[in-house]
Amino acid sequence: MGSATSTDVISEGATSESMSLEATPWSRFWARILDIHIEISVLSIVLGFIVPGVFAGEIFKGRAGDYLIGFLLLPFVLLLDAAIQALFGQTVGKAVAGIRVETMAHARLTFGQALRRNAEMYIRGMILGIPLITIIGFWNSYKDLKAGRFTSWDRDLSTRVFAKRHNVVRTALTAALVVIWMLAGAALNIALSANS
Repeated sequence: MGSATSTDVISEGATSESMSLEATPWSRFWARILDIHIEISVLSIVLGFIVPGVFAGEIFKGRAGDYLIGFLLLPFVLLLDAAIQALFGQTVGKAVAGIRVETMAHARLTFGQALRRNAEMYIRGMILGIPLITIIGFWNSYKDLKAGRFTSWDRDLSTRVFAKRHNVVRTALTAALVVIWMLAGAALNIALSANS
């Protein structure tokens, strides 16, 4: 076997000084929102190919329809997210933000750990994804993190969200990608509405 590189050490779970800072609340928030948007889009497309017309009903039209689709797919998105986390060690949003979810010993989460973390975050942090009420969960998580405490799911599972360094530019880039993704979705809705 060849010698391990620094990225192999992180992915295999050895302690790494390069990822020792706790990620900021905003980098965590924007990474999670970007992941949700990407993963909902992927699942929507896959579901549309498997079950054509699944979203053809009037209830799924426009922005309200987008929110309903997101609400219905969110549990499955978090399942996909856990699989990506376990397979690759981080998700797209977290990679862009420069953060990783790991155990306190810097080990990659197993699928079971990632799934349980997402389930607890879904219930306590996102309050089941119920529109507007979710803001309360996000706000409570933000307050805990700003006060130097951990989110309840990270505390319960002994997981942490680490960053190489606090990078405002990467956080801003992640937020910008969320806005671009949302604008692209709105433009696609307008184009689809015009064609129907």
